[in-house]
Amino acid sequence: MFINQQKELSRTKFQLAVILKQENRLIGNCGIRINDLKLREANIGYELNPEYWGQGYATEAAEVILKFGFEELQMHRVWSWCVAENIASI
Repeated sequence: MFINQQKELSRTKFQLAVILKQENRLIGNCGIRINDLKLREANIGYELNPEYWGQGYATEAAEVILKFGFEELQMHRVWSWCVAENIASI
């Protein structure tokens, strides 16, 4: 699904791998999806292997994807949500 999204001509979804640099290991993914191009609004999300939770990787991935959204995609507003019990993501 993510590979097919790369081929869209009016691309609105960007899902990137989250790699543990030291080991070149895939530990999750992070993405941004444009909800409304005219309003320049998007949302972000990420999923990490639970083995790597609580180590700042999701924060780092979210910072990078936000920067991409605002600087490269020229979004005006980017939002997200999480499960209420996920205190670290809040």
